[in-house]
Amino acid sequence: MKIRCLCDNIIYDQREDLPYKAEYIPDQDYEADKGTTIRFLAEMIRSWAAGEWEKFLDTHFSVKYPHDLPIDSIVSDFLTRQEILFRHNMYECDTCGRLWLQTHPDKDEYVSYLPETEERGLLRGRLSR
Repeated sequence: MKIRCLCDNIIYDQREDLPYKAEYIPDQDYEADKGTTIRFLAEMIRSWAAGEWEKFLDTHFSVKYPHDLPIDSIVSDFLTRQEILFRHNMYECDTCGRLWLQTHPDKDEYVSYLPETEERGLLRGRLSR
């Protein structure tokens, strides 16, 4: 994926761990996203303890979903589905500082905002600052 910034810089997204990329969840979607995740994890633990693992997987995925996957893969699959529903991408142009925000999680459309200060690198992770 790439975005041509209004300053003519090209912003690429072709790998992980980009210092100019972040994800955001609109505040109005936060409870739906977290609530669904908490309910999923709680039901997963209860189903495992009750010996109803296959029923749980069939309910939350599909009957063709593998029943022998490691738990971390199952949680990852669920979280990926949540990301598709709620999370938006954002990018910071490292030339002009414009922020490019995704308008909807399942659309490859972005709007830009130009900062009024010279501060850059706002999307860098806490560990890389």
